[in-house]
Amino acid sequence: MVAEVKILVCAVSSFTAGLTFLATYAIKSRISQSKLYAPLFLFFFVLGNIQVYFLIRGIASVYFEHPFSPILTLLKQVIELNMAPLFWLYIRGITSQKPTMIDRRDLKHFTIPLLLALFLTFSSLLVDLFAYMRPLIDVKGVFSARLNEVLNGVIFIQLLIYGVLVIRRMKRSHHQIDGALFDEVNNYMFVNFKWLCWLILSTIGLELVFHACKYQFGDAPVIDFVNFILRASIIWSFCAWGVYQKAELLNDSSSNLSEDKYKKSGLSEKRLLEVSEKIKAAFEEDSFYRQPDISLASLSARVGVLPNYVSQALNLKLGEPFFDYVNRLRVNDALLRLEHTNDTVLKISIDVGFNSRSSFYSAFKKVTGVTPSLYRDRMSQSRIDAVSQTNLLIK
Repeated sequence: MVAEVKILVCAVSSFTAGLTFLATYAIKSRISQSKLYAPLFLFFFVLGNIQVYFLIRGIASVYFEHPFSPILTLLKQVIELNMAPLFWLYIRGITSQKPTMIDRRDLKHFTIPLLLALFLTFSSLLVDLFAYMRPLIDVKGVFSARLNEVLNGVIFIQLLIYGVLVIRRMKRSHHQIDGALFDEVNNYMFVNFKWLCWLILSTIGLELVFHACKYQFGDAPVIDFVNFILRASIIWSFCAWGVYQKAELLNDSSSNLSEDKYKKSGLSEKRLLEVSEKIKAAFEEDSFYRQPDISLASLSARVGVLPNYVSQALNLKLGEPFFDYVNRLRVNDALLRLEHTNDTVLKISIDVGFNSRSSFYSAFKKVTGVTPSLYRDRMSQSRIDAVSQTNLLIK
């Protein structure tokens, strides 16, 4: 029975490692689209190597009787300490108001793994050097076991700290752009945030339950096996989450683009003006902004210009990012309808291009500073006051 369980563990480890490297490859192919994917790629690359470690350990337990090398286990834990910082750097990148890349200041996130690696190397060499001495023969195994426990504790504390940072960052970013952008971004942000919260809380919860069970029942093989299977399922979910990522969508929606981004653009000033005129014609004359499924790609196809040139013209000549420009046109249209028609707020929001009442309210308040209902009430009161003034003048 034990042999069958070990073989099952090897099979699950093999599948998990393959799935992780498949996600790594998928994310690597997107780095050319956005450098924001780089930390996520490294995160899954490290995760994949850790799964290879578990696979090798499982195979060793099936075919070899001697204990698995404790040094490899300790090295695996040191490598594992890089995962949370890499994940944090990815989340920070996609939620920053300005394009954020890794710089020297971010090296502080990797200080702990570096110091532990140096300490591990030095201490292991020191123990090996004096292990032949009779009083120290049994020290090597005890030392490795204790260091293993310390590293597990550090990894768990690191998981808690970075888990809280990631959830707070995603929550703040979600509230900042909720309803102010298109429903594609809103829906993606909602799913992305909920999914990520579930993954982080599941990981932390599993660690807490596992250590509580270990404390209560000791080193029971059943506990280790169940923990291994649940860990694997969370990793599978992380792989699906990683492949689902759309970093360029989030970053483009929350960043304020500057002229520095377009310094290397081949678009001349004259051509830039032509593109901006085409955009204004498509939006203002044809009311293209009323399309509920409008996107930068659809606008690009409409005006016959590459998406990056359209984005450049919007930011440099029209003065607003794509999302803000479209929402402003929609709100201006809604202002006229609120003032001169009796249509409901929901009908007006749909007519001008919004897919939901909540997104319309958020965009409307961002542009005008008031809600649609309050604006309509003020306009009605203004008309009543104007009529009253006219009657007084007639009298």
